[in-house]
Amino acid sequence: MVEKRLSDCAKIASLAALAGDILALSGVENPQIEAEALMAEALGTSRSGVLMRLREEPGQAVRGRFTGLVERRTAREPLQYILGRQEFSGRIFKVNPAVLVPRPETETLAREGADFLKGLNSPLAADIGTGSGCIAVTLALEAPGSFIYAVDSSGAALKTAAANAEKNGAAGGVEFLKGDLLQPLSGRGLQGRLDLVISNPPYIPTDDMQGLQPEVLYEPKAALDGGPDGLDAIRRLVREAPAYLRPGGRLMFEIGFGQAGAVREMINGEPGLYFEKIILDFAGIERIISAVKR
Repeated sequence: MVEKRLSDCAKIASLAALAGDILALSGVENPQIEAEALMAEALGTSRSGVLMRLREEPGQAVRGRFTGLVERRTAREPLQYILGRQEFSGRIFKVNPAVLVPRPETETLAREGADFLKGLNSPLAADIGTGSGCIAVTLALEAPGSFIYAVDSSGAALKTAAANAEKNGAAGGVEFLKGDLLQPLSGRGLQGRLDLVISNPPYIPTDDMQGLQPEVLYEPKAALDGGPDGLDAIRRLVREAPAYLRPGGRLMFEIGFGQAGAVREMINGEPGLYFEKIILDFAGIERIISAVKR
């Protein structure tokens, strides 16, 4: 159906405009902007390049590529997966269905972590559940002299993260480790030495998973599903991180809507930590937790 409707358009302008209408009917937010982004991908240019070529007639190859991209987006596949990239803290990261799409909330987490590390001498940090590597790479580049252990249970995610570290010039400052949460740090002489343990853990309650936006359901379930109350991974971080942190070191991680009270109580019940602060995201939601090693 998409192919038939788009085949009637003679110019790039009308093709992109109709695609925007099709995306809108499919429930896509910002449909015209996304249609132009897909056209840019089909043409191998930028969105501004599309605007300069609106009067052109698309060739069959371009029309075919564009139609395929639009069909994927009407199925609500994330735009970032279709394009294969996402901007994060001013850098471009490769993304695919093996990793979460980096979000603005996580930029706040990475910035807080980097700001903390900047004042330290040769700091050590661990990014738990690194996914695309966006946090680890940001820390390595924005806190010069730091070294980051990036951990993930998915080999495919680690391959993507390593490619992103190489692409962004951070490969020398990050070591990638495969395993479950903090377990890969064991046996490396890191107990009591890390300045920062940072994480964007899975925190969505299992029963809430099916109510998520269709795009989110394309993302890896293991990186989203936090168990019955969404706090399974967070409990383990709070329990296990103190053994690896130096006194005064920080544990920082994202939480979900409405979880702040339970997480604060959890931290207050952990002898090795004390609660420091909660940071709000752009929507004013309590999103980032920071705790300090006693």
